Amino acid sequence: MDTWTLMKLPGVLEVYIQQVWQIRTIPEINKKFEMGLELGFLKDRYRFNLSHYRNRSSNQLVGYPLPATTGFTSVQANLPATVENSGWEVVLNAEIFNHQKFTWNTSLNLSFPRNRLISYPDLEQSTYANTYRVGEPLNISLVYDYTGRDPQTGLYTVRDINDDGRYDYQDRVVAKDLNREFYGGINNTINYRNFSLQFLWQFVKQEGTLPNISSGGRYNTNSYLLSSLNNQGIFQPPSTSFASQEAEGYALESTFPFHDASFWRLKNISLTYNLPNKFVTKLGMQNGRLFLHGQNFLTITSFKGLDAENPYSLAMGNLKSITAGIEVNF
Repeated sequence: MDTWTLMKLPGVLEVYIQQVWQIRTIPEINKKFEMGLELGFLKDRYRFNLSHYRNRSSNQLVGYPLPATTGFTSVQANLPATVENSGWEVVLNAEIFNHQKFTWNTSLNLSFPRNRLISYPDLEQSTYANTYRVGEPLNISLVYDYTGRDPQTGLYTVRDINDDGRYDYQDRVVAKDLNREFYGGINNTINYRNFSLQFLWQFVKQEGTLPNISSGGRYNTNSYLLSSLNNQGIFQPPSTSFASQEAEGYALESTFPFHDASFWRLKNISLTYNLPNKFVTKLGMQNGRLFLHGQNFLTITSFKGLDAENPYSLAMGNLKSITAGIEVNF
């Protein structure tokens, strides 16, 4: 494309085409660091593993967004950012009991993942100015600082950072990390004679939001909602006024709807009975067993959403299931 053609294009479109014309992709750079510690005690009946990792990547190839007037939605380009993924992982295995008729083995794993944007030159002038913050994780939500209800009107209020009388992205100063703070699991296997019990507890420390929360908007005016919301004293009184709807909109884009979404879940449980060898041989079988399996059997959480495993959406989580049966091999 020559200079004469560029001069005939609209100003904004010309700037973007010139930027795309100057794009030169270069290889992505990755730097990895890992270390670990492994210990065994009492003839390895108790084993402990600790590991740490830190990975940094820069010049990532991404789809750089373009305005629709260019005819393309994006173009492959290097993102001038440095991103760090780091974390600690802990694994503990133990033989609690190891006898001829009774054994009990347990294992614990725990992960503390972290990621953050180390640097991004001229971030404020890029198309990601309202998406990322240097020093913060990549998966964040930039929200207003919720300051409670106005004692006179009862409406929600958020902080006007620059006191200009309006609320925009300059007032979204709170970066809510949407990642899990830590997570892990505890797995147990218990055997006694012909019986075997195996169960896995999953645990997650995180925050979440209540999607489509009824928080005192102009349409929440039925008597049931009115009484329940007023009794809690947390939500503004339902109203048909525009001011109430506006206050609710700002509150839902603030720290107000964030709640603890941590949970414990009995992810898997399995009870098995192996048929006695005399009985199996008499029927001409090689082996046989009765089993009872359960998945997502029990969840312990204070989160009021549909599923604590999906704390930021209306997506349904894994359903509880119970399966029983008999398995024989001839």
